[in-house]
Amino acid sequence: MKKILSNRKVQKLIRQFGVECLWYESRLSPELRHGLTVADADAIHGYKYNNPVQVRLVRTSVSYHIITRPAGKIYEGGARFSVPPTAWVEGEFKRLTIYDRIFKGDIIAIKNKPIRDFDVLTRGKKDVIFAFDVKSILSLVSVNAEKQEIQYVYGTDYIIKMNGEEPETNVLSDGTVQISASEDMPVASDIEIEWLDEDDSKAPATGADYAVEFLCSPNYIVWEDLAKARATEENDLPKMVMTVKRAFFNKQTNPIDTVDTQQDVFETNDRFLDNDL
Repeated sequence: MKKILSNRKVQKLIRQFGVECLWYESRLSPELRHGLTVADADAIHGYKYNNPVQVRLVRTSVSYHIITRPAGKIYEGGARFSVPPTAWVEGEFKRLTIYDRIFKGDIIAIKNKPIRDFDVLTRGKKDVIFAFDVKSILSLVSVNAEKQEIQYVYGTDYIIKMNGEEPETNVLSDGTVQISASEDMPVASDIEIEWLDEDDSKAPATGADYAVEFLCSPNYIVWEDLAKARATEENDLPKMVMTVKRAFFNKQTNPIDTVDTQQDVFETNDRFLDNDL
């Protein structure tokens, strides 16, 4: 069978239109209960992740993707990525592991200008930021019993840990905590909030929620690996995967648990219709 797209042509397309990405391969965590990760498990949404592999992929069809969850239909930013089967490395074509192994739950982080993102953590239960390739911590905030918002100061109220150690940081005048890059590219579980005990009354109580605002590379979760691999035994063409942008939602409870199933769907009060006026 005649090849319709050679490796060299694929590499030319990748060089011209590709973007540098980090691929985090996922594996299912055994610490699952009814499809949700237990609160004290070292896992994120049921997955644990390997150290990232840097690859160059083509991102296309950047748009919004509608998904259905128990709480209803919501919108998440989506994109489609083309994954090449090989890469030109040290003078020869080498097959890429991502081509054969990428699957639902994997993370693709684009190495470009970071974006602003959020997460809600729970002290003592989930102090890990669910984001990949975090660059800076912008703020850390909680609400006390008097409904007052409390903003915390790095080095006084809390510090961060990466790979179990405090990384080099640079605190700006506005409170932004810049995280210095390390030789080991961080995985999600590296970025953890550690509370200091100098003024424990100010910090959120164990089990209380607090919000973290940060900058990170754009994060996408593989939503569908698409059945059509666009390939044959004689010719491996780039594989396409559909992704949705990683967005915050509660990691520990099902959103339908708090729904009042007995509430009225429609208003019971009398209403004037247009033709009654």
